[in-house]
Amino acid sequence: MHRAKVFKLVLIAFIAGIVVGRWLNLSPVLWICFIVVSAWVIIFIRSIKVKIISLIILFFILGAARYQLSWPVFSPNRLEFYNGQKTIFAGRVIREAMKNTSKELIVEIKSINNDAGSGRALIRVPLYSPYGQGQNLSVACKIVTPQNYSRFNFVGYLAKDAIFSVCYYPDSIELMSAPVGTSWLSWLTIFRTKAQALINQNFSEPQGALISSLILGARQNLSQEFRNQLSLTSTSHIVAVSGLHVLIMIMLTEMILFSVVGLKRNYAFYVTVAVVVLFALLTGGAAPTIRASIMGILLLYAKKIGRPYQSSNVVVLAAAVMLAVNPLLIFWDAGFQLSFLAVLGLVYLSKGAEKLLRKVPDWRWCPLRSSLVITASAYLITLPLILYYFGNLSLVGPLVNALILGVLPWTMILGFIFILAGLALPIMTKILLWPCWLLLSYMIKVIQIGAHIPFLSFHFANFSLLSTIICYVFLISIILIIKKIRPRWI
Repeated sequence: MHRAKVFKLVLIAFIAGIVVGRWLNLSPVLWICFIVVSAWVIIFIRSIKVKIISLIILFFILGAARYQLSWPVFSPNRLEFYNGQKTIFAGRVIREAMKNTSKELIVEIKSINNDAGSGRALIRVPLYSPYGQGQNLSVACKIVTPQNYSRFNFVGYLAKDAIFSVCYYPDSIELMSAPVGTSWLSWLTIFRTKAQALINQNFSEPQGALISSLILGARQNLSQEFRNQLSLTSTSHIVAVSGLHVLIMIMLTEMILFSVVGLKRNYAFYVTVAVVVLFALLTGGAAPTIRASIMGILLLYAKKIGRPYQSSNVVVLAAAVMLAVNPLLIFWDAGFQLSFLAVLGLVYLSKGAEKLLRKVPDWRWCPLRSSLVITASAYLITLPLILYYFGNLSLVGPLVNALILGVLPWTMILGFIFILAGLALPIMTKILLWPCWLLLSYMIKVIQIGAHIPFLSFHFANFSLLSTIICYVFLISIILIIKKIRPRWI
């Protein structure tokens, strides 16, 4: 067996161990015994097949053990120990998110009741509160244990970010200090604030809200009507910083650098990576964006070095590394799940989609076929999960996405240039404003037209987990059949 295949199987075993570990409850002594026996077999048994099997079992066990170690041990120095009590705690805001009627702050705890402490808290404050990322706060509040509601696993959603305590509208908040000017997080916050002010001064709505979402990851200004239109056309990913978004941006940026600019592959790789890093920083450097960017850059690197099996191996490696750091992502992070599946779709389905759509034109300045290939490959493999989480099925979605994705890289590149040039040399804003505005207006109009076409959008209120599994079994079966009949397509 080729080493690359063994490597992939070992990583898959580790991921499978994490999944199974959720339902296993073995003592640490048993875990250690399994690990020691597997390691002994690998070292002392000569049979290569036995070594490979033992290696796979070993990483499966390690995955299961890693899941069990992911849950913290509650103690008096952790915030969740005080759930249900009025508590005074202090910490730094590491993330903020705007909701419809409120703002949510994620606080990394430094002290609890004036003693050293640790943990994280989700704090909900009024929408226009002056508190934000990078600030040090002292909070007095009755903290509670998060509870699930409806079909949404709110407990798991917070647990994946190591949050086990929630504070709804604190009794008091005291700003301990202004953001520290020398930290990169503070500089990033200041930069984002100035960039948002520049957009507000020059763009009307809804173009201003859309460019803020694309470049800064700020979705709070999007109207409810436009959000519904995005949902009806399966284009919500363009305003949500997700792996699918980052991946589409990477592939289209690279494609434009090759076909339009004519850069060599080595130079295009470094330019694309620089664009991805800049995008991750501009959108706030949130964990989902960083994870998606890492996965995309690894995939680009695999293509650059051109090794066999490398693309699929890099995807699995990226997923395994992320899960080793945080095993809870695989259960309660929809962004991680969709990112992983979207990349697999592009790795395994894009070749077949390219052959099916070979008659579609692929113009130099409007790569329609390439956009359709990317959209169809990612959308097909993520559709069952989209139905499970969101219940939306859009038949017009692939076409709307293809029409939008052709201009998305230009919109984002011009948006980057508009912000950087506008902050450095304000006179440039008037020159760069109109190209950005025209592209944004085109995207908005395509989405609006697609949303108003009747009988092409459906909503499934209760698409069950069993239905999702059945869909994936059917989809994998079809892929395997095609692979057997037409191996060059997969």
